[in-house]
Amino acid sequence: MFKGHLIEDKKYYLFKKRELWYSFLSGIPAGILVVVLNPNTHFTFILYTLIFIALISFSIIRIKNLKKMGSIIGKNLIEVDNDQIRVVSQKRKIIKSFDLDNIDKLILKGNVSKFQENEYKAKPVYFTIFQGDITERLDFKVDSHYMIKQLNKVLEHWRTKGYNFEEIA
Repeated sequence: MFKGHLIEDKKYYLFKKRELWYSFLSGIPAGILVVVLNPNTHFTFILYTLIFIALISFSIIRIKNLKKMGSIIGKNLIEVDNDQIRVVSQKRKIIKSFDLDNIDKLILKGNVSKFQENEYKAKPVYFTIFQGDITERLDFKVDSHYMIKQLNKVLEHWRTKGYNFEEIA
């Protein structure tokens, strides 16, 4: 069984992109501090102080961004097993349930074969469920390599059972 956090607000991807940029930009002052500066210059103390302030500023911005990302994720979980996809609250109450025997078509969008690619890209990973006239999109967060393995086990089971399932990278 696969369990993951349901992304209820699409702004999460914007904050994820920002986090990736903040991570990159925070490395620049550190790189300057380590590589470029010559300790024999007259302005060493001033330069070190400015770079230290820049590092602290980027850290504060990143922490605020991570808090916003955490609040946007939502409190609901997605549970995917061999025969059902469920949206469950934190108190284990089932909010929505989709039986795979009754689904017309199921599409998984996103590269779930490698954890590293998902971790460093702000691309969405989601199920699109077509059931009669209803189309439901369930975005979820992939946190670990273990989650990828669990999801791949379920997907392999779906393939062997012959469900109308499509995976798009």
